[in-house]
Amino acid sequence: MEIQELTAVIKQDITALNSAVVDLQLFCNSKNEGGVSSDTSSHSTTVVDDLKNRLMSATKEFKDVLTMRTENLKVHENRRQLFSSTASKDSPNPFIRQRPLAAKSAAGASNNLPQWANGSASSSQLFPSPFNDELVTGYGTFCHWLNLR
Repeated sequence: MEIQELTAVIKQDITALNSAVVDLQLFCNSKNEGGVSSDTSSHSTTVVDDLKNRLMSATKEFKDVLTMRTENLKVHENRRQLFSSTASKDSPNPFIRQRPLAAKSAAGASNNLPQWANGSASSSQLFPSPFNDELVTGYGTFCHWLNLR
């Protein structure tokens, strides 16, 4: 809402500046007809033309910014609708897997598991290491240190 209010204020200011430039041009035209020097007349015309050009340039930039903002809002809204509609179609939680990677029967599942997954050998038997406990403790300390930061 703030942007819309600022836009309305800026449009009012541009309208006021435009009418002020028109009034200034009318004033300069009346003075130029009153018998002032050609240098003064030329200077007045140059100043009024410069003010007109600056106002037109600022108005064009303002219009371009508003156009870009409108396009960005449309793109954002389209993305929001796209992602909210795909997320709602799939599941309430997009991080939950809907289908298993491989369909296995309950009876044959334990027979096809690798040695490390079916409990037949412990991890120390599969990966013998004299510093296994030290490594786990060090990793835990590192994770704790990260959480403190």
